[in-house]
Amino acid sequence: MGCVRKKDLEQACHDDCLNMQNDKYAKTEEILMELKHITATDLKGEQRDLAELIGMETYRTLVEVYGGCNIYIYKADTILRNIRDQEIRNRYTGHNVHELVATFGMSERAVREIVADLAKKRRLQAMAQSKKA
Repeated sequence: MGCVRKKDLEQACHDDCLNMQNDKYAKTEEILMELKHITATDLKGEQRDLAELIGMETYRTLVEVYGGCNIYIYKADTILRNIRDQEIRNRYTGHNVHELVATFGMSERAVREIVADLAKKRRLQAMAQSKKA
């Protein structure tokens, strides 16, 4: 069996959780009505901490949507890195790696790794165009 990418695994886990909610384990209206009456004092430990941090209404929504699931919450630097990497991909023209290095203060190798999939796609497109000509 091959390696499973983290992104694929996260999506599969998310899909499994959503499917569980839609099958025989789905929450009934009665349970959801009872959920509306809980308060932070009804909760213990991390659950109480979470409810106090995000508010009871948001906590109830999390319970309704993701109850029973393990979810991973990115660190701030991961979110910011993903945004930066997408911006680099958006600006990449195929001929501006050095400009991106200067703009983002990264090494040439790091920028090339971020745009590797785009660079490969451009090379394949160029090869296909040259074969047609």
